[in-house]
Amino acid sequence: MIERTVITQSSSPPSPDGKYYTVLKILYHTGLRISEALGLTWDDVDLNTGKISVVRQRCIEDFFDTTKTETSVRTFYADASFLSYLHTLKRKQAQDEMQFGEAYQVVYESTNTDRALLILPKKVPPPDGCVRQALICIRPNGIPFRHEPIFRLLKTMGSTHIAFVILMQQSSLRQEQSQWMLQLGSVMLTQRSRKTSMPTIQKKCNAGNSPYFRRRCRQMNTVGKL
Repeated sequence: MIERTVITQSSSPPSPDGKYYTVLKILYHTGLRISEALGLTWDDVDLNTGKISVVRQRCIEDFFDTTKTETSVRTFYADASFLSYLHTLKRKQAQDEMQFGEAYQVVYESTNTDRALLILPKKVPPPDGCVRQALICIRPNGIPFRHEPIFRLLKTMGSTHIAFVILMQQSSLRQEQSQWMLQLGSVMLTQRSRKTSMPTIQKKCNAGNSPYFRRRCRQMNTVGKL
């Protein structure tokens, strides 16, 4: 018999003491790709309803782009716990901006075809053709987090590219299967399994006791390292 450790969101949240807590928290609760999380803005989040819209990604070369695939454009709703965190985070970022004053760094997106990312002190007016993007994943001084440290951090956890995916969010599983998967919480996919499409995963996980699904469950112990 193979012993498996099931780690849910409530039992093993990311540590709030970490420098990259905001990024890990978003990945943990939403299942976004790293580039999608780093490209998420406050305009994409409705703090009244909890609706989150994924419409762009921020590429490692520092420009904005459409999502990886057309089907990656999606909306979903944050749970009460995560929504409460987002409210707190937005208030904290507003306080940080006031504290840093004109030295606060503002992120802009070029409206040209390159959609380049531009960072300027608040006191410096942006060039023509640039619009402000209120990114969520930023440091206290307004500078956005970069991809490389996140990749390195996740690599130390045993994967070069992971995504936390709640399969029941995008599937039409039967009632009892949905409840079982909710109990399991977030499933960790590695770089290799990330190449498998969501419909394929859903098909292979159709039976809750399938070997494929049990294999995914065994990978969940890595989630606890967050």
